[in-house]
Amino acid sequence: MSVKEFTPEELDGALPHSVLHRSPEDLAAFVAKRHGISVKDLLGRARHPHLHAARVELYRALRAQDWSFPSIGKFVGGRDHTSILYALAPKEKKDAKRLSQKIRESR
Repeated sequence: MSVKEFTPEELDGALPHSVLHRSPEDLAAFVAKRHGISVKDLLGRARHPHLHAARVELYRALRAQDWSFPSIGKFVGGRDHTSILYALAPKEKKDAKRLSQKIRESR
């Protein structure tokens, strides 16, 4: 697997737009490097809490590329699509609350 090197600017903050259009393997490498873990750990079956944030970031990036939940599950170690949905639910709920608050404030 040939993975492009990333600049320090790309590794800091939110996922840059340029990264979102890379291959899934590049996305996994990017997210793993950003979180200081290996791609093997990111895509593996271990359930350590420090891996959760990295996996959610990868799931969100793949969803931004219009990947289906089953496809993401298959890519990240053969997980069931409901595992992906469950992992993303708290972030999606928080985003929805933030959006509804902004709408209320703008009235």
